Amino acid sequence: MAHIKVTDIADLVVLLPYQLGFHPADSLVLADLTGNRIHGVARVDLGEVRSREVAAQCLAPLVRDGARSVLLAAWEETPGSAARALDHACRAAADLGVEVVLELLVSDGRFWSSGEGEPPEGRPVPEPAAVTAVAELVALGIAPLPGRASLAGLVEASPGSRTDDVAEAVVRRRGRRRTSWSSPSARKEWRMHLSAAAVGTDALPTPHRTAVLAVALLDRDWRDGIIAWLCTGSLPLDALGRGVVPDLVGMPRIPRPPGRNDPPAPEVGADPHRRLRLVGSRDRHPADGAEWEDVGDGDAWDADPADDGRAIGSPGSACGPWVLDGTEARAVLEALLQLCRDLRDETEDVAAAALTTAAHVAWWLGDGALARTALERALRVAPGYRLAELFETVVADGIRPARLA
Repeated sequence: MAHIKVTDIADLVVLLPYQLGFHPADSLVLADLTGNRIHGVARVDLGEVRSREVAAQCLAPLVRDGARSVLLAAWEETPGSAARALDHACRAAADLGVEVVLELLVSDGRFWSSGEGEPPEGRPVPEPAAVTAVAELVALGIAPLPGRASLAGLVEASPGSRTDDVAEAVVRRRGRRRTSWSSPSARKEWRMHLSAAAVGTDALPTPHRTAVLAVALLDRDWRDGIIAWLCTGSLPLDALGRGVVPDLVGMPRIPRPPGRNDPPAPEVGADPHRRLRLVGSRDRHPADGAEWEDVGDGDAWDADPADDGRAIGSPGSACGPWVLDGTEARAVLEALLQLCRDLRDETEDVAAAALTTAAHVAWWLGDGALARTALERALRVAPGYRLAELFETVVADGIRPARLA
């Protein structure tokens, strides 16, 4: 997530859905506001916050991550329905020794704030177009979806003949020798595909090329290598299988997300909610389970007759590491999500590998809700898929990327 400066509480009300990735409804949102910076955002259904103990469960991952100050914001559809959840959260924060620096209530197009000097009758929620920081997020390709359920559309298989053709190509691909799944040609295809996506020149790959990309991920060393290379610092490169790193060189890389100890944004005035920097977001599930939030045989390229073009090579291959900016990183994530949408549930572990890879990149970019949605589908189509199970724990526990980098 880019460093977006917030200068007014009203702007913050508009920007929190961008941080979450969707517009919350009947939700309690908790933001780690330690050090004049939003380190992460969590969400839970209002109806699930039935007691101070449940609220403490929601806050616990933030506290384990080092939160000392939090912002509490509630979106309610029925007037008065958020009061109890906010009260439980405030009391739980006090029990945990965490300061609540700001409370927000959003209802029927207006918001109320505990900030100093705020009118008791509340203020209208600004239109996004009136908030300068929104333009910065839109430029990065970030916009909130209508609701959390809408996230599924980003990772579920798209209906139509394309997914049928991809499924047939995947079956043919899997029928070849296992050693050919992530051959040098397939790995080169991955380098060119992600490089072209980053610079915006990648066309929708043919079903054959999609199968080449997808089946290559069945090679766990290659799958882990893509994750480790894209998400700089997430996995140690020296832990990868032999011969993987040389085939990764030249791929674009996403830099480490800002950490808690990075220099804070400059303060303006004395209010702790001013000049905030948005660092990362996540969706949580409290402890009781309630909703929060490896081409061809050998090395030869087996050209598809329908393949009439090749992706460009990586501009990073000859001039050192190619570090992506925010817009380029989101484009790479979209290419991975498109791969997920091209794979039907019947492809099972092939789809799970693509979904888990996309989940890692989404998480690295601060989109915890999208990461969790991708992992949910991965475990639905391939129950017991080990990496998805392990990573689901990381996301559910609110472990931010900077903690592992």
